[in-house]
Amino acid sequence: MKYRILTILFLVSLFSFGFHATESQAVDLATSVTMPAGTVGFHISKIIANCPFDGTTDTWPTFPSPSLTSLSFATLSELTALTYPPCPAVDTGVKLGVFGPSDRGYYAVDIAVSGGGFPPSVSVTTSMPSDPAIGTTTLGHKILATYTHVTFVGPAATNTVDDATPFGIGNLATGRTLGTSDFTGHWVRIYIGVAIPHATALSGDDPVTKLPPNTFPWTASDPASSFSGMFRIDGAGSPI
Repeated sequence: MKYRILTILFLVSLFSFGFHATESQAVDLATSVTMPAGTVGFHISKIIANCPFDGTTDTWPTFPSPSLTSLSFATLSELTALTYPPCPAVDTGVKLGVFGPSDRGYYAVDIAVSGGGFPPSVSVTTSMPSDPAIGTTTLGHKILATYTHVTFVGPAATNTVDDATPFGIGNLATGRTLGTSDFTGHWVRIYIGVAIPHATALSGDDPVTKLPPNTFPWTASDPASSFSGMFRIDGAGSPI
C-alpha cells in the first residue's frame, strides 16, 4: 500500500515540475487574416404577382435559385380577370384598356457589396443606356422601378425599409448613383415591372394615369412589335 502512494506522489511531482518549466518559455505564434478584395454583385429573380397585388402573397422562386441574365417580360395581354386575379388594381387597368404580362411576372434585382478595400464612397450606377422609342415615348417610360433597402430578419424572410417612390426607368438615361449608405447594414433591391396603373394614386403619381410622372401604361394604341432595351448596373467603374 505504501508503494502505491509513493508512486502517485512521484508522478504528481514530475507533472508539477514540467508545468513550471513550460510557463517560463516564450512562444511566438504568427497571426494573419486575409480580407478578400471587394466586389459588387447582383442577383435577378423573377416573381409572380398574386392578389391582392401588395407583394405579401407573391410567388418567389425556391431558394437558392440561379440568377437570371435578362429582364424578359411575357407577351402582353389586356388585363382581365382571366389573365390576372380580380384585384382592384386590375379592375382599374381594365377600365383604361391597359396591358400587362400574361404571366403576371416582374423582377427583383438585388445589388450587394461584399469583401473589403472599398473607398469611403461606394459607387454603383444604374442606367438605361439603350431605350428604344415607342410612339411618342420610350420603353423605359413604360417600365416601373422601385428602389428599396433590404435586410435579413430570419433564415428566409426579408424586410424592406426606405422604400422609394416608383418611377419609369427611362428616367435613368443619365444614371442613378447608389452610395455607401445604400450598402451599410443592408443591400439594394430594385423591383422592375411593366407599368400598370396603381389602384389608388400614390403620393407623387399623376392623378389621371395613376402612375409616376412621365411614365405610361401599355395600351392598344402602342404598335405591335418586340422592344429591346438595356438596363445597366455599373460597379467600381465597370459593368458587372
